[in-house]
Amino acid sequence: MIIQSAYTLNITDSFNQDLLLKDTWLVILHASRTPPHVGILIDGNYNSLTIKGHELNIDIKVLLKTIQQKKNRNGIYQIKKAPCF
Repeated sequence: MIIQSAYTLNITDSFNQDLLLKDTWLVILHASRTPPHVGILIDGNYNSLTIKGHELNIDIKVLLKTIQQKKNRNGIYQIKKAPCF
């Protein structure tokens, strides 16, 4: 069962990946596992630490292809800049 909410970002064939090419995003892969895998997406490049080492500057196309193939529970959240005073 898929629950739709204001916070759901569906990646389908018509998904516009240009949304992820700018700004900073928190990526949570395998969200139903303990612990989940966490990475950061900066201007379309994915970076994370794994037990095998670090993954640096992985293109967004590779990340999205992996997400679509594995069909695990994942989350991508935009990180907003705090206003400066």
